[in-house]
Amino acid sequence: ALFLFMGVVGSGTGPVPYSKIISQWFDQQRGFALGLTMAGSSAGIFVMPLLAQTLISSVGWRSAYVVLGLLTLGITLPVVGLFLKETPRMMGLWPDGEVRATATAAKKPGQELGLSSREARRTTTFWLLVSAAFLVSASFVGCLIHLVPLLTDRGVSAQSAALATSVGAGGALLARAGTGYLLDRFLASHLAVYFFCASALGIILLWSGVVGGLAFVAAVLVGLGQGAELDILPYAISRYFGLHAFGEIYGYTFAAVTLGAAVGPLVMGVSFDATGSYSLALISLAGAPFTAAGLMT
Repeated sequence: ALFLFMGVVGSGTGPVPYSKIISQWFDQQRGFALGLTMAGSSAGIFVMPLLAQTLISSVGWRSAYVVLGLLTLGITLPVVGLFLKETPRMMGLWPDGEVRATATAAKKPGQELGLSSREARRTTTFWLLVSAAFLVSASFVGCLIHLVPLLTDRGVSAQSAALATSVGAGGALLARAGTGYLLDRFLASHLAVYFFCASALGIILLWSGVVGGLAFVAAVLVGLGQGAELDILPYAISRYFGLHAFGEIYGYTFAAVTLGAAVGPLVMGVSFDATGSYSLALISLAGAPFTAAGLMT
C-alpha cells in the first residue's frame, strides 16, 4: 500500500512535469536544457544506491528511509517552492529569455501551438514513440533491478554489484547530458538508433557472463540507451506535436516507460525462477532495444 501511494504521488516528481516546464522556457537549445535537467535524476540514481547502502549498514533500513525522506523535505521542496517558475510569462519573458517588449508581436501569451492529444494519438509517430519507450524501459530497468543478484551469483561481492548498478546509472547520466547537446544538432531518430543499439550490446555482454571490468562496461552501455530515451522522448514530442497538449501526450508516452519498468523486472524474475538462470531473459531483453531502434528509423 505504501509503495502504491509512493508510485501515485511520485509521478508528479517525474520527467513529465519538469519536461513541460523546460520546453516552455527553451526553444533554440531545448535539447541541451532537457539533457541537463534529466541529468539531475541520473545523478540521483548514481548517488542514492551507494548512500542507501551506507545508511543501511550503519543505522539500519528503517532509519535509512527516514534520512532519505528528510532529504526530500529539507532540500527539494524548499528549492522548488522558492525558485521554480513554471513559465517565462510569470517573469515577463518569452522562451530563451527574450524580453516581451522586444518580442515579435505575433506571439500571443497563453497560447501554445501544436496538436491536441486526440490528434496526436491518431498518428503513427505517436505509437512508434510509445512502443520504443516501452521496449527500452523494460530492458534497462529489468537489467538494473536484477543486476546485483545476477553479479553476486557469478561470485561478485555485494558492494561491487551495487557499484555496478550505480555505474549503470552513471551511463544514463552521461547519455542524458550528451544527448541533450546532440539533439540540437542532429536528428533525434538517428541518435535513438545509436544509443539503443549500444544498450542492446550491453545486455548481450551481460548475457555472455562477463564479470569484473567488463560487467561495469556492460552496465554503462545499458544505461546509455535509457538515458538517451528520456532526453529523446520529450524533445521529439515537443517538435512533432508542439506544446499545446505536451503534458498529456508525454504523460501517455511516459506511462509506457513506467509499464516497461514494471514488466522488465517481472520478466527477468519469472524467467530466472523457471530456468534457474538469467540467460533466456537477457537474450530476450537484448532484442527490445534493437527493435526500438528499428521503430525509430
